[in-house]
Amino acid sequence: MIKKFGGTTRYSYQAGDEISLRTKKNLKIRGTIWDLSDSSLSVGQNYIIRFDEIKSVRREVYAPKLFSRLLLILGVGYLGLDVGNNLINNQQVFNKSTLIISGSVIGAGLILLPLCHKNLPVGKRWRLYLLDSPRP
Repeated sequence: MIKKFGGTTRYSYQAGDEISLRTKKNLKIRGTIWDLSDSSLSVGQNYIIRFDEIKSVRREVYAPKLFSRLLLILGVGYLGLDVGNNLINNQQVFNKSTLIISGSVIGAGLILLPLCHKNLPVGKRWRLYLLDSPRP
C-alpha cells in the first residue's frame, strides 16, 4: 500500500494488479505484480524490486483519461461525418468552421493526455507500507 503521510489518501496493490513504477536507478518498470514479500515485490517474470529501491509509483487518473478519449473520438467523428456528408452532397469537402471545431475538440483531448497519470514520489509525503493479509 502507498499512503499519503498525514492524510487519508491510500492506494493498495495485491498480487495480480497492474503497477507502474520508477526505481532510484531511473529504470521504468510496468507490469503485473506476481508476488509480494516482506522486503520486495516481483513485477512480471523479470524484475524483483526491493521496497527501498522504489523512487515513485505512477497511478492512472480515471476522469481525465475518460474525457481525453471521449474528446478525441468526438473530434475525429465530427470531422468524418461532416466530410462524408459534404462528399455525398458534392460540396466543398473541408469547411473552415468544421476544421476549427474538430481541431479544437481534438486539441482539448490532446491537452488532457498528460493529466491521465499521477506520479506519487516515495519519500516524505508518500510512504510504502506492507500489510499482512491472509493467503487463501
